[in-house]
Amino acid sequence: MDLLAGIAAILTAIAWPTAVIVTVVLLRRPLRELLTSLRALKVNDLVEASFGADVAALQQAAGPDAPQPANDELLRLARISPRAAVLEAWIRLEFAARAALKRRGANLTADELRAPIRLAGALGEHGLLPPRRLAVFDELRHLRNAATHAERFRLEPESAAGYAALAQGLADTLEAA
Repeated sequence: MDLLAGIAAILTAIAWPTAVIVTVVLLRRPLRELLTSLRALKVNDLVEASFGADVAALQQAAGPDAPQPANDELLRLARISPRAAVLEAWIRLEFAARAALKRRGANLTADELRAPIRLAGALGEHGLLPPRRLAVFDELRHLRNAATHAERFRLEPESAAGYAALAQGLADTLEAA
């Protein structure tokens, strides 16, 4: 009886871990596909980005003057490397913001021009972007930070293309200012 009770205790202890391991092994391909298409990412409870939902919300927030689709170069890049497309779109937006501030005669140091949060503040102070567009700029900055700093960041090409379109729309606004 003691031998049977011992075997039963061992089987009870390993039943759930064994079931989980078998399930993961059997479903590893579908799980991998599901994980690569995640629209949300959380790293160490510090960085959280849900690009798909955030980009869609930003496009709605842009309202009736929503930007046209991103240019062909950024769309191709979004298909090949969504993360690179986000970074390239941000670089172009940042360049347009700096150029607009220089045209307005903003007296900013090189360090201030390199800090995106200070850049956003200067755009607002000099009236280059209305508050609604400034909020979009700030959200794009947050999403860019997530794409830049999250180690295992994955993004759908469509979300990257939407981000690029928003960034390009803001860059166009700044170039016209």
